[in-house]
Amino acid sequence: AQFSRQPAPSRSAIAEERWLIVLFLLPTTAFMVLLLWLPLIQGIWMSLHYWPFMGEPKWRGLQNYTDFMAADYFGTSIRVTLIYSLSTLFQLVIALAAALTLSQPFLPLKPLWRGVMVISYAMPPVVVGAIWLFLLDPTLGMITHYLLAFGIVDAPIYWFSDDLWAKWMITLVASWTFWPFMFLSILSAI
Repeated sequence: AQFSRQPAPSRSAIAEERWLIVLFLLPTTAFMVLLLWLPLIQGIWMSLHYWPFMGEPKWRGLQNYTDFMAADYFGTSIRVTLIYSLSTLFQLVIALAAALTLSQPFLPLKPLWRGVMVISYAMPPVVVGAIWLFLLDPTLGMITHYLLAFGIVDAPIYWFSDDLWAKWMITLVASWTFWPFMFLSILSAI
């Protein structure tokens, strides 16, 4: 077979193609600038000021940051942020295990199981919060009821009032709500 050589594109064709690329990138760039970068820059600018509810802002420079680092709650906020951030590893392990299980050829009712796996992600956050608030209620909640019934605890646990339990329960609820996103991402990649 004989191959015919294509003529090299002209400079005007290359320039026209570059303008087309720029034209296609403009909406995304405008979105990034207006909805991501400008608020970020404004947030940094605001963090360098004292902003009273009523009145004019006053320049403080880095004083807000030094005050925050010197505050009593700085260590606690870093610790809670790390716990919450590390919960993504927990979500990843659960999502990976579920995705690998559902990718097996011998598993019956795959569509049903996929639907069950994403129920928590499909629920509005208000509904998820209400369900977990009821489940963890110290007087009426099922979790406290069964912990008391099986003798695991002697008294009801006030999950959201105790500092230790509150951060772990919020992390658990957030993990339960958002692990299906990782599940779907992994499952679609398999």
